[in-house]
Amino acid sequence: MNGSGADLRHLDLGHLQNLKNIVWKGMVPQQFFCNLQLLTINECRKLSSLSWVMRLPSLTELSVQVCEGIKELFTEEDGEIQQVSEAPSFPNLRSLTLEHLPNLVSMSNQALDFPLLCSFPIFNCPNLKRLVFKPDIVNKEFVQIHCVKEWWERLEWEDDTIQSFLSRFINFIEMSHYLSTVPF
Repeated sequence: MNGSGADLRHLDLGHLQNLKNIVWKGMVPQQFFCNLQLLTINECRKLSSLSWVMRLPSLTELSVQVCEGIKELFTEEDGEIQQVSEAPSFPNLRSLTLEHLPNLVSMSNQALDFPLLCSFPIFNCPNLKRLVFKPDIVNKEFVQIHCVKEWWERLEWEDDTIQSFLSRFINFIEMSHYLSTVPF
């Protein structure tokens, strides 16, 4: 991709068993994926980080599934790309789906902006103990969160205001129902 006229709107990275990392040398993903709206990453079992997706200007849906290598989703200090600290982390993201990430411990090493987030399904991420949202998420009108009740009750919160705000938008799914619908 040379950036001229690229109009990629949907990217599906799937079944890339040996993909460990995506590194951008001498280029910025925002330039090459300026129109990318939907990104699905599925069964990239050794992939370790997705920092490069944080400021894709048009990204509205991000789905990450069956990636056992991910311990922290978005880490800016890993040198993948240069970031502008004032820009929102995910300026247009409306849906973030996290499924079957058994080694995920943290979403990020810093609080994240999700100014337009509406949908947040999260399943089978047993080691994820914290959700790191910037406090301004409480100014949102609606965030629909789908998860298993037991996981939600084990979460640790730095800011009780965020916890009580988000608790209003929970749609608990029974684990047995969820497991019967997952094609593993």
